[in-house]
Amino acid sequence: MSEAAKLFPGGVSVASIYRWADRGVKGVCLETVRYGSKRQTSVQAVHRFLKRTQ
Repeated sequence: MSEAAKLFPGGVSVASIYRWADRGVKGVCLETVRYGSKRQTSVQAVHRFLKRTQ
């Protein structure tokens, strides 16, 4: 998730990434998957999220 934070323009906090995955923005949640206790997303999911929330 910390790597995903670097993909957002202007840089965002890791806490924001988790919040967007949990609660979303404008009704759109960042797509993530869980592997045990870890949560991950993809570059493609970040791009889709950015496109849908603009």
